[in-house]
Amino acid sequence: MITMKILGTEEIIANTVRMRRALEGAAGKALNSRVLRIRRTAILMTPKVTGDLISSCFAIGTQGGVIAGASPTFLGYSPADPARLQADHAEAIAVESRAVLLKRKIGVISVAVGYSAYYAAYVHEDPNAGKGKNRNHRNKKKRSSSRGQWKFLETAAQATFKWIYLDIKEEFRKEFR
Repeated sequence: MITMKILGTEEIIANTVRMRRALEGAAGKALNSRVLRIRRTAILMTPKVTGDLISSCFAIGTQGGVIAGASPTFLGYSPADPARLQADHAEAIAVESRAVLLKRKIGVISVAVGYSAYYAAYVHEDPNAGKGKNRNHRNKKKRSSSRGQWKFLETAAQATFKWIYLDIKEEFRKEFR
């Protein structure tokens, strides 16, 4: 029987664990930074005559906390009263925060960005959004909005995806300088 001992295995294991933690940290920082960019870009692309839709935009970070849009002011430009919009916003943030935390428990690093206004999906999927053909639901009159576009959140996210890898790589390099 031959017994062989490889020297330095503890150090290799320790370095592997350290690198994994550094990579997770880098990914978390990069995702938090990018989710804020997605939110800002989506807000700029959101059709302007859409009630309180822009105010309902929020971002949840990798640790499950709100990093933008925690307590917006709703002015009641939509058919719902501001209290309902505020309650819907709090519920949406709670649900998305729990989802991010649950994913974190199983080793998935994630973030969330979205709109809490109940009519957000309708405006997002309306091909006439931002073309002066959207309808103000409160006054039942056509209102023009030449700013913004449909698929505003999807477009903002797609424009950002290609940069996430580079951000993670840069953050990882910072960890090992």
